[in-house]
Amino acid sequence: MANLISTQDRQTYQSALADVHDTFSRPITVWRDSKQTITSNDPNYDVFSDTPMQNNVVYTTESKIIQARIKYIDRQEEEFGFIVAGTGIDVTQQFQLVRLKVTAEDNEYMKDCAKVTVDGQDFVQLTVPRPHGLFSNDYFTTYFRSQP
Repeated sequence: MANLISTQDRQTYQSALADVHDTFSRPITVWRDSKQTITSNDPNYDVFSDTPMQNNVVYTTESKIIQARIKYIDRQEEEFGFIVAGTGIDVTQQFQLVRLKVTAEDNEYMKDCAKVTVDGQDFVQLTVPRPHGLFSNDYFTTYFRSQP
């Protein structure tokens, strides 16, 4: 079966969308949950003794700056609430909502994030990522709400 759009035209269209993303994206910081590293200071500790071992716990925070297209959801419907498209989640507008559109590569990092920082404000994930693109899942859209 013949394709309506040639491979060269597909690449041209995908390149144009990549240019749009590069033009309108801004940096955001994606924070992952802290990792715990437990270190022991006593090399002579007896595992079978009744005294607890003194552990030093070190927390390391992991973050990455990625590029995202950002859309702030307007607060004009504050008294009516807001239903996030395609999810059925009713959010009363006591929180600031933001929609982030990222590339597939950045979505892999952002999947299990604890929060994101956009323009100096922290947001937590509200919905699961929704894939979209012209010919494949090139971009992912996720809604976030501000932390109370």
